[in-house]
This record gives sequence, structure tokens and C-alpha cells, in this order.
Amino acid sequence: MEANTRFKVLFLTSWYPSRIHPIAGIFIKRHAEAVSLYSDVAVLFVTADKSLKDKIYDIEYSIENNIPTVRVYYKHFSKIKGVSKFINLYRYLKASYLGLKVIKENFGKPDLVHANVTLPAGLVALALRFLKGFRYIVTEHSSSFLPEDSTYKGVFKKFLTSIIIKNAERVTTVSKKLRGAMIKQGLENEYFLVPNVIDININQVRSKTNNKKKKILHISLLYDRVKNISDILLVLNKIVYEKNRDDFEFHILGDGVDREKLQNQAIELGLLNKYVFFHGLKKPEEVYKFLEDADFLITNSNYETFSVATAEALACGVPVIATRCGGPEGFVTEDCGILIEPRNREQLLQAILYMLDNSHKYDREKISQYAKSKFSYEVVGKQFQEIYKSIAKIEVLK
Repeated sequence: MEANTRFKVLFLTSWYPSRIHPIAGIFIKRHAEAVSLYSDVAVLFVTADKSLKDKIYDIEYSIENNIPTVRVYYKHFSKIKGVSKFINLYRYLKASYLGLKVIKENFGKPDLVHANVTLPAGLVALALRFLKGFRYIVTEHSSSFLPEDSTYKGVFKKFLTSIIIKNAERVTTVSKKLRGAMIKQGLENEYFLVPNVIDININQVRSKTNNKKKKILHISLLYDRVKNISDILLVLNKIVYEKNRDDFEFHILGDGVDREKLQNQAIELGLLNKYVFFHGLKKPEEVYKFLEDADFLITNSNYETFSVATAEALACGVPVIATRCGGPEGFVTEDCGILIEPRNREQLLQAILYMLDNSHKYDREKISQYAKSKFSYEVVGKQFQEIYKSIAKIEVLK
């Protein structure tokens, strides 16, 4: 690795926005954009595409925000049970090889490889280390290591993960809880905490809202086992019909496997389209419009590794109610919201009642500036740059 202050960094990523899932791994894309402020970045993303019929591999190359980006899709194989996993692994590695050729032609030789989410991208980083001598770091986002998730299973999976982590120069996580969970799994390395980036112009923060009814917001992929939206609905039902409060609207942004179930619950509770409104999946700019008009946001998750929605709310100056679920407690302070325990309806009830009466007292500009100091592109990009420099063993020229 050359001793200069601007490196060539190859992002290998297990998750990334694509034609398969347009918003999957958007936080990894933002990390790449943050790094690009201080180093040159190229991105390689490989994924299966069940819609491919006439060819096994399909390569897309584009320049996105000045970042050379290669997406390689491979045809998913599922015809022979027991053999499919090995064929798909081969196709993943072959697709990665094809993508790396495009990277080499358009970006050149990287100084450092940055793997995002250990599996499967870390396999390619590991291969590049042993075959080409490239150093790599790993950034982990996955909740699979958390005890509440418990999907980090299987001897082969654990073996591969341990080898990848062991050979990484550094490992970064987006929360202390995720770091602790990985260490408890025996995944030893030098860990650094680097948060997600919040992509928002926070200079346009409303000093206060003028809503006749308090606008409460929730943003998530509607997976109730993790996000616990059903408890929010139960508590709101109690606020309406036992506390006789009708001075609020609860707006839910997002889509997911449990949307229909949650809508049916809202109907049964007499809340749908009276107090509770489902808006579906929204583009980022649309989400920010909702945030600008919100009085407060609720994150009631059972577990998280970060909680981008909570951080986005703070960036807009919106106070929050959030659970101590692994992510929010790392950055939500008493100046910007209320922390409660997961699965605690009484605490959630009291927090909502407090916010209905007092959310206007929070200093939205102060909340926004606090979020900017932690989650801006510049701040996060510089943190990664310092890690790259520590690997290169060079001094910062000031």
C-alpha cells in the first residue's frame, strides 16, 4: 500500500441497492460515498437473480456519485437439492471474478479491500488476500450475531466467518452491542465503532411543528418480530379508548411481510385511517418530508444493530422514543428523546403520553446539530480514512 493520504479502496459488499432490492444495503452505499470524500472508491456487488433465463451472468457497470460501481447478477440454481448450494457458491465466486476484471479495467489496482457484511463478500476479500496479497477490513451490519436473532448457525458458516475475521486488518461495527456479540462468538480482532451515515440536508430543520394533532412517525420494514409495531398499536388503542386522547395521528412508513397483519390489527382496534395510517414504501426525499412535519418518532424494536430511522429523525431535529435494543442507546440522549426497555408497554405508554404533551419543548436545531456531529458523511468518512491510514502506517499531514 502506497504511503499517501488518498487511497484506492475496493468495496466488496454482501448487500447493496440493485434491481432485485432497490433499497437493500443503502447504508453501505452511503458508507462508500462517505469514504469517497477522502479516498477513491469502487464498488463490487454480486447477487443471485432468479429472473435470469438466457444467460448465467449479467454484468452492469455504472458511475454513481463518482463511484465506479459493478453489479454482477448470476442465475440462481435450485434444481437439484443438496447440490444447489455448491453450484450457487461456485457461481457467486465466478461472478465475483468477472466483476473484479471490470473493476481492474476501470479502476485499477486497489490499495485496500473493504468487505461489507462478512458473508459472502468476505470470501472474496479472503481470496484476494491469499492469492494477491491485498489487505482488507470488514464492516459488519448483520444482526445474525445477536442472541435475539440467533441465525449465526452452522459449523461451515462459523468456520468461514472466523477465518475471514481472523485475517482482516481491522473490523468495524455500527454499534457496541454488535461488537460485543461478535466477540462473544469468539470472533477476535481489533474492533472500531463507526456508525451509519445519515443522508439528509439538515440545514432545513423546522424549529417547531404547527400540527393541530401531534404527528407520530414510525419508519421500518414491517417485520413485527423485530420492529414490534403491534405493541405500539395496542398502546395507542389504550391511549384513545382508556385515556380519551384523540390529539394525534400515527403514520407508518415502510412495507414488509407483516403489513397486512398489522393493518388488520389496526382495523380490529378501531384505529385504521382514524388514528393510524399506512403509507407504504417511500423514497428518501418523501421520508424526509414526513420527518420535517413529525412531532416525534417511535422505534419500538426488540433488537437492532443501529437503527437508521432513529438517527434520521434526529438529523431532522425530531425527538424520538426508542428502545434500548442495541442501537439507539448508543446515541439517543435525554436532550433528544426517551429511552425505554424493549417489550415494555407501560413504559411505551408513559413515553407517548409525555411526548404528546411535551415534544414541542425539545430544541430541534440542537438535536439536528448533534446528529450531524455523529452521522454526517464528513465525520464517518474521516473515521474510515483514519482506519485506512493506521493500516498503511503513515502519519496524517496537517
